[in-house]
Amino acid sequence: MTCHHCGRWGEECKPAQCEGCKTWQCFSNGAGNGRCRVCHYGHLNGWSGFGKCGYKGCDREAVFFGVPRVKRCCAECAPRVKIAISTGARPRTSASARSSEPLDDYVRRMILENARRYSRETYAEWAKRRTSQ
Repeated sequence: MTCHHCGRWGEECKPAQCEGCKTWQCFSNGAGNGRCRVCHYGHLNGWSGFGKCGYKGCDREAVFFGVPRVKRCCAECAPRVKIAISTGARPRTSASARSSEPLDDYVRRMILENARRYSRETYAEWAKRRTSQ
């Protein structure tokens, strides 16, 4: 039997949902720190490390961790965070090779790019499928 979420052989892994991008994946995908393998900044539920948003005046729970400048942010403040995107070229002026995009746009793009590798099965669908086996 292989795990529906990660494809590993053996017992099916415990599922966890990313707090940031809402994709379901294996709890063990956190690679020891609970970070999402799909969007790279989201927090997998079940891992410790929750905290408040790093933006001044915001007291919501953080769902993205390791983001530039503020270290963590909530979903509502995600458009304020800019993620640096490299073009891969090495021109003479490094500023022309860099661009950035808001964290929420980056997360949506990563979900689309990684959709083939990670399941979007809801927990209810997972539980139903598991009990029917």
